[in-house]
Amino acid sequence: MRLAVVADTGAILSLSLSGLLPKCKKEFRIVVGTKIRVELERISKGGDDLGSAALSALDGIEVRKTSREYLKGEDEALDLLTELDADILISDDIKFVMKNKNNRKVAFSVILLGVLLEQNKITKEDFVKGVDRIFAKRNWDENLIYLAAKYIIQQY
Repeated sequence: MRLAVVADTGAILSLSLSGLLPKCKKEFRIVVGTKIRVELERISKGGDDLGSAALSALDGIEVRKTSREYLKGEDEALDLLTELDADILISDDIKFVMKNKNNRKVAFSVILLGVLLEQNKITKEDFVKGVDRIFAKRNWDENLIYLAAKYIIQQY
């Protein structure tokens, strides 16, 4: 059975930039809320790498409406996690992930690459290249997500 994954905007963009989003779409049921879809549509209008990543991310992901509207996509994702009883919520918002650190279902997007690696759906080289592509195109000042990715790869 495929894992049900709720994602926020940053996580979807990261997976798209990694080049491994098509594999993730094939292996996981990826669900976003309507707020996230609207954010991805807005970003897709940009003529840059993030715009292209958002455009490709919109194809083939399930969009679900929550019982209420949210100002923040992360809050909408938390609601979907509960409503759908999903397996995991991925976010690359460090403050959000840290705020929800006691919720074992909340993790950085690179966890999905780790699951693919564990299931032998990608190689270690694919994992490392994917993470490197994310960090080459994202403007993250903090490298906590990169450290999480390094921890995952050290397990294999």
